[in-house]
Amino acid sequence: ILSAGINMHLTDLEPGSPEAAFWPETTHVLLSLVEEAVRPGAILSAHLTGALSLAESSYAARKLAREARARVATGLRAEMWTPNRVTEVTNGRLSTQSVVAALWLPNEGRVQPLTLLAHLAQQARTEGVLIAGNARVDAYQEIQGKMEAYHWQISLANGTVITARGLIRAVGPTA
Repeated sequence: ILSAGINMHLTDLEPGSPEAAFWPETTHVLLSLVEEAVRPGAILSAHLTGALSLAESSYAARKLAREARARVATGLRAEMWTPNRVTEVTNGRLSTQSVVAALWLPNEGRVQPLTLLAHLAQQARTEGVLIAGNARVDAYQEIQGKMEAYHWQISLANGTVITARGLIRAVGPTA
């Protein structure tokens, strides 16, 4: 869920743009989460799965080859595979009769979202962040200032007033 993934081509973006920087940045985060998940006692569930994109025409194969070159140029791992290689690696589970070429992205993976939330909450608490659930907020106000004087003021229904450097306004079925 963190990597830019196979759903959008890096070659469709302007080189050096913030959008293009998304690929190496999210891959770096994913790899660090996978590393964290294997530590003893980790509450995070993250692992590499890899991703495979199959081309069934010479045009699609050229597009995948351009994508592989673009990813490698940004420091990402990407490999072009033949149909025979796909058959070999998948033990014949994929039909490759119509496949011309394939793009293998070994650093694609999965992160279980609830374990990521718990992991990030644990890290935040370690850094001294107070996470207050089911706190009814009556009002919040951005207090302008310079550097450390800038903050948020949050008024809770029970009369408590909290100040914070940052504020995340979460909405959803349980918010």
